[in-house]
Amino acid sequence: MGELHPHSDSGLLILLRRNNYPRRASNIQSFLTLLWNIGLEVGHSVRSIAECKAQARLDVTVITAMIEGRTIVGDSELFKRVTALIAPNKMWSHKQFFEAKLEEQQKRHRKFEHTEYSLEPNVKTSPGGLRDIQTVMWIANRKFGSQNFESLVELDFLTTDERDILRAGERLLWKIRYGLHLINGRDEDRLLFDYQRKLAEMLGYKDGDQLAVEEFMKDYYRTAMVVSTTSELLLQHFNEELIQGGRRALVEPINERFQLTNNYIEVRNNDVFTEYPPALIEIFLHIGADKDIKGARAGTTRLIRQHLHLIDDDFRHNPEVTAMF
Repeated sequence: MGELHPHSDSGLLILLRRNNYPRRASNIQSFLTLLWNIGLEVGHSVRSIAECKAQARLDVTVITAMIEGRTIVGDSELFKRVTALIAPNKMWSHKQFFEAKLEEQQKRHRKFEHTEYSLEPNVKTSPGGLRDIQTVMWIANRKFGSQNFESLVELDFLTTDERDILRAGERLLWKIRYGLHLINGRDEDRLLFDYQRKLAEMLGYKDGDQLAVEEFMKDYYRTAMVVSTTSELLLQHFNEELIQGGRRALVEPINERFQLTNNYIEVRNNDVFTEYPPALIEIFLHIGADKDIKGARAGTTRLIRQHLHLIDDDFRHNPEVTAMF
């Protein structure tokens, strides 16, 4: 809601009680012609309640759109019937939906070679773009019925820091996308070289020690990186706690500070970094030395972020730290 940019198309479902489109075809065509004539870009579908159910069962993108759907005008009870038919206990369980959206994201990231640092990124679909934030929110919505950051903090799915990262990232990406639409007079999400300087000027960047366009792109890349890493963390957290949570875990101790759980490294207690700050370096030493370690578990990654303040001058000159480094 509230995410429509100047030249975005509008996704519209014309919902029929029964599959009787021929009887309604003339009225529907007149309505769509009116929307086009007043300058709206409309992507539309016409479906009965039964067709909605059938299409949603077959295609995760269709059910994603329906999950986000809301009644604009008409009988609200019709869409409530659709919502009941596509509930997780009827189709696309939390696990199935999560796996499908994760596969979508991985496929999308492969197109950009899994890097946030494309010279001409797409602010919507590149790693760290708006679609990464939307993917987290779609999955959370399917599980919790929640559509905003604040409610996810209340549900302990997001920390306040993660909420602030996603909110700030979304705000900047929205500004950039809005500017791209204004510059081009059409739907455009690619941050091409030709637009970067104009956008820097529109967003108030000024030449100084660095060119305005360089400062602008530095802010974009920094934002894309933190959005990407935060969304990956949240997807991993969702998988660990809500998908894999009921399964038996294979736990292998490494030392008194760390253990492996299903080949992901984690701390053995939440005070590890406070009691022994060099563990902030040690964990990466273990990951680098054992090719079977897939990475850090989400809770441990969160702890690392919370203890970054321990990396001060004393930490940097600690003989144990420098030896490990």
